[in-house]
Amino acid sequence: MKSHVASIKCQIFHKLASSIAIAAALAATGAAVADPLNPFAYPSLGTVTLAAGSYALNSTTLALSGPGTALTGTVQTDIAGPDIAVFCFDSLTVQSGAVITITGTRPVALLSRGDLIFAGTLSANGGVGGTNGSNNNGGVGVAGGGSGGAVNTRGVGPGAGLLQISNQGGGGGFGGRGGGNNAVAGPANGAQPNFQLAGGSGGDGELVSPGAGGGAGGGAVELGAMGSINLSGGVISVAGAAPGTPNGGFAPGGGSGGGVLLHAASTVPGTIIARGGDAASTVNGSGGGGRVAIQALSDPGTTGISVAPGTGYPTATAGVISFRAVSVAVANIDFGNVAVGSSRTMFLPVQNTGATGSYANGEFPGAAAPFARVGPSLFTGLKPGVVMAGAYTFTPMTAGPSSQTLPMSTDAGTMMVTLTGVGAAPVCRGDFNLDGTFDGQDVQGFVSALVSGQTCP
Repeated sequence: MKSHVASIKCQIFHKLASSIAIAAALAATGAAVADPLNPFAYPSLGTVTLAAGSYALNSTTLALSGPGTALTGTVQTDIAGPDIAVFCFDSLTVQSGAVITITGTRPVALLSRGDLIFAGTLSANGGVGGTNGSNNNGGVGVAGGGSGGAVNTRGVGPGAGLLQISNQGGGGGFGGRGGGNNAVAGPANGAQPNFQLAGGSGGDGELVSPGAGGGAGGGAVELGAMGSINLSGGVISVAGAAPGTPNGGFAPGGGSGGGVLLHAASTVPGTIIARGGDAASTVNGSGGGGRVAIQALSDPGTTGISVAPGTGYPTATAGVISFRAVSVAVANIDFGNVAVGSSRTMFLPVQNTGATGSYANGEFPGAAAPFARVGPSLFTGLKPGVVMAGAYTFTPMTAGPSSQTLPMSTDAGTMMVTLTGVGAAPVCRGDFNLDGTFDGQDVQGFVSALVSGQTCP
């Protein structure tokens, strides 16, 4: 085991020089499409418990409100996808009986710097299409989900259903393709495990007017924690919606299931619903299943997760559930001998040693004198094999050894790192006042040394 650890540390240091440049370049470009968000990168709303009751989360206005609660989130601008409404906490507990309903257009991320316990219900389901004769509009998408098409209009999103052929309404696709024949079915889209944090796509509207609107796709939700995520007893629902009641046989399509991303050192399963919306009849296009991606140290399994297609035309397919294992390797810093009053800078490296598709996030720990963290505090979105390093200094003011063991928070768990160094007494020469030069001012230092009986080491 010791030789294996030594080998990992050796590999980290060999890759360090080139990988620092790579990591810096990645950081400079902003958040990538599928990077799990780093809780330390956003202002914390503190330690929050949501008790039983009804809560409204508007991802457009960034407001989370409910019994005794009025919180404001922040926005993560995604360089290749939709902006994300982020609500970050030191720790978050959502108790049984708490129901959070999401409105607004942005996907939503709930992040915790510690643990995240979710025993309540969170809903980002697509809206049902308008009914023939009373509302010709498509269902409204929330949290990044695409809206359904209005009468004679396609749905919204990369997997939107197509306009009808032979009276068959196309269902939206995401993890699985939508229902309908090849000419109208919404395509599957988004590669696993790195799907963009975006919702499902809407089904198309009815061909004739007056008619009914298509169902909206489910929204997109990210739950991330540096500790654990416990969903026992909780429900996360990003289901696609059914279309409205049609005008005869010209039926519209259902919306696809949405997307859920979980990332933490450990996860306890709960109920996750990302199924497609049902079609208006068995001969029209239902929504395809959504996508659920999980990153953790170990696979929690798929119990309680549904990415089933909606009922309807039989070609709609199930969505995708994926898992990626994350792990992190770190190395200690030994500064060696450093002269008292001087300083030395070295780097603390961290490497993502996880599986393909994993991303490592965390924070370099602060240190107390005579050590200090002087480099960047965060590492975010490290891909497998990539190393990033934080700069630390050792500035001894007294002779002798110093050591600190510090906890480093990562989404692969808390890693302990040790900083060590030895303050070396200065060599006795002419610089008696230790100002770096030998001049007349050293006379007083020389006299004081003689009077006090000091000797050279």
